[in-house]
Amino acid sequence: MHDINYLKKELIEGINGYMKITRRDVEGDYSEMVGGASYRNGLSNATWDTRFNSIGIYLEKKLARNLIYYT
Repeated sequence: MHDINYLKKELIEGINGYMKITRRDVEGDYSEMVGGASYRNGLSNATWDTRFNSIGIYLEKKLARNLIYYT
């Protein structure tokens, strides 16, 4: 079994990278999605959604091999 402290540190470092996603990182995709750069309502929500979804994908990949399932 893996050392739990190592796993915690690794997860925190990985998640921290996704929390650094900014509005500028999302702006291009968001403008394309809504049909123009002038519409900015919802950009902050899109930024948080991108962070949340990226972290979810990261955790799925990372934890899938480290979790033990009990039935």
